[in-house]
Amino acid sequence: MSIKILNLTHIYDKKTPNETVAIDNINLDVQTGEFIGLIGHTGLGKSTLIQQLNGLLKPSSGDIIVSGYNITEGLDLPRNNKRKVTKAEVTARKKRLLEVRKRVGLVFQYPEYQLFEETIEKDIAFGPINLGLNEFEVKNRVIDAMQTVGIDYETYKDRSPFELSGGQKRRVAIAGVLAMKPEVLILDEPTAGLDPRGRDEILGQIKRLHDKEKITVIIVSHSMEDMAKIAERLVVMNKGQIVLDGTPKEVFRHIDLLEEIGLAVPQISYLIRQLVKNGFDISPEIITVEEAKNALISHLTKSGR
Repeated sequence: MSIKILNLTHIYDKKTPNETVAIDNINLDVQTGEFIGLIGHTGLGKSTLIQQLNGLLKPSSGDIIVSGYNITEGLDLPRNNKRKVTKAEVTARKKRLLEVRKRVGLVFQYPEYQLFEETIEKDIAFGPINLGLNEFEVKNRVIDAMQTVGIDYETYKDRSPFELSGGQKRRVAIAGVLAMKPEVLILDEPTAGLDPRGRDEILGQIKRLHDKEKITVIIVSHSMEDMAKIAERLVVMNKGQIVLDGTPKEVFRHIDLLEEIGLAVPQISYLIRQLVKNGFDISPEIITVEEAKNALISHLTKSGR
C-alpha cells in the first residue's frame, strides 16, 4: 500500500487577494508499512497534505498515486469548458475515490467531536455498515477495533460515547476508523488536548497496532519527544515544503535548521550534547530518555563510578 506524491501544489483562494500557497511543489514516497511522523508548526501545510491523500482536498497541480490509483486523475474535468463531462468519467472518478477511501483511513484532530450515535457500538459500526458488510462481519470488526484501542466490547458497547472521558472518546473515534480496516492510517495530532497519561496510552496503542498489523501509519505532530519514541521516519515541513526527511536520528542532527524554522530536537538531546562536551563517552545521537538512561549507566559502569 504505497503512496507516491509527485510535484504536488495546493493553493487556497487562488487568484484572489487572499491567495495562499499551502503546499509548494512537493514530492514524497511512502512505502508499505512505514511509520512516519509528519512534523511542523500549525498552518505550514501538514493538514492540507494529509487531506489530499484520500481525496478530501484536490490539489492545484500534481499527482497522488495510492496503491496504483491516481486519485488526482480527472480532477480538472469540471473546469474543461471545451466539452461536457461524461457520466462515465464522473462514475470512474467516484469509484476511484471510494476505493482509495476504503484503504486510507483519516482521523482528524479532536475526532471525538465527530461522534454522533447513541451507543459506542453503533458509532464504530457506522463505517463498516456503509461498506455493505453483513451483520456478522460488522460486529466482528467493531469488537476487533474496540479491542485494538483497549476498550472492552461487552462493558462499553451499549454506553453512550458522550458519557466517556476525553481519552476514551478519542479511542472510540479512532476505533471507528480502524473498523474500516484501512491499509493506511493517518492521524492529525491524535494526542492534542490529552493529559500525559492519555497521550501515552493513545501513542502506545497506535504503535502496537502498527507492529501487529504492519499497516502504514502517518502521524501529524509537532512533538519531537513523541515522534522520537515511536516514528521510524520523520518528514519535516515548513512553509509548504519538505525541508528534512529521514530517520529521527538523521533529522535531529540538524539542530540549527530545526531551530531556525521554530522547531527543536527532543529535550534529552540537548542534555546529551552538553554531556558529550563535558567528556562523557556516550553517543551524541541519543534521542530518547530510555536510550540516555542506558548510555549513562554504561558510561558510569565503565568509568567505575
